[in-house]
Amino acid sequence: MLNAKEIEKEGLIVLDNAMGKFAQVGYDLSIKSVSSLDGDGRVMKSGTQVNTLTSVHAKEYLYDGKKQYGWELTPGTYDVMCNEGCDISANRTAMVRQRSSLLRNGAIIASSIFDPGFKTDNIGTVMIVTKDIFIEKDARIAQMNFKTTNKENSMKQPDPKLHQQVSFIKSAVRIVGYILLPFSITTAMLALVLSEVIGIFEELV
Repeated sequence: MLNAKEIEKEGLIVLDNAMGKFAQVGYDLSIKSVSSLDGDGRVMKSGTQVNTLTSVHAKEYLYDGKKQYGWELTPGTYDVMCNEGCDISANRTAMVRQRSSLLRNGAIIASSIFDPGFKTDNIGTVMIVTKDIFIEKDARIAQMNFKTTNKENSMKQPDPKLHQQVSFIKSAVRIVGYILLPFSITTAMLALVLSEVIGIFEELV
């Protein structure tokens, strides 16, 4: 995993409008905008229909006598955009995960793998909110980590049987997490996070 100096030196994060900061082994991303998923997505053999997004406008709220500008979010699934972008080189891949401050407040961020060569001015990801939460605009919500992808790894053929087994385990853990939601948010959240970790391993086999 690349450290902050390596990430900065290679220009992997687009900092034109950045509000985050470098961390030990990544970059802390800041939140720019939030949209809710309307629940009309489809995943089919012929292609994917992405959910329609409805913008959630930031507002001014009063907390402890101080005005704060951001979002009060209720439980649900949200698409979030960050102020920062990325420019991933041909020998790097990246992932985005929530910061611990977000996780402790019942919110989970999990991204797919960012492939070598991917470039965008604003990094986007999905956030699952399990408890009511306020997030201030430009607050740091997630960390982007980078790792090296060498030619040998890129040419390695996947193991279909192992991939199937890992996928089954991931699905089973995720189902358990959803079942636990009415009984224990904390336990359910841990199960869902574990399923995402297994999902990362699934991408690598």
